[in-house]
Amino acid sequence: HIPRSDALSLGPEKAYAIVRYAKATAALDVAPQILQEGIVVNRRRRPVADLSVREIAGLASVSRQNRRNATDDPERHEALEAAREAERNLRKRGIRGVAVTVRKQNGTWVAHIAVPLAALEKL
Repeated sequence: HIPRSDALSLGPEKAYAIVRYAKATAALDVAPQILQEGIVVNRRRRPVADLSVREIAGLASVSRQNRRNATDDPERHEALEAAREAERNLRKRGIRGVAVTVRKQNGTWVAHIAVPLAALEKL
């Protein structure tokens, strides 16, 4: 879920913590997006480099607990599954670095697909 070069520079523990945080958040962040934008801590976005593995793991734990406490929307679950399937299909076609996120806009679920410019030819 994280480009190899980024994972190597972060170290295995921090890279793993970021992936777990991405899966735990309700904001549907993906790991590469978190690396670019940072993580929101106390309503302020902090760069990943400034956070320890323990802090990231703690934030993931809190996010997972918050998601368990929230009622899960079946439509949201279907939208997430469709996004994961779209990512798998694009990767099968040889497109690497793709990220598909879903958000609800005007009452309907919309997919946002991020593809590296170099991979646009394959689409």
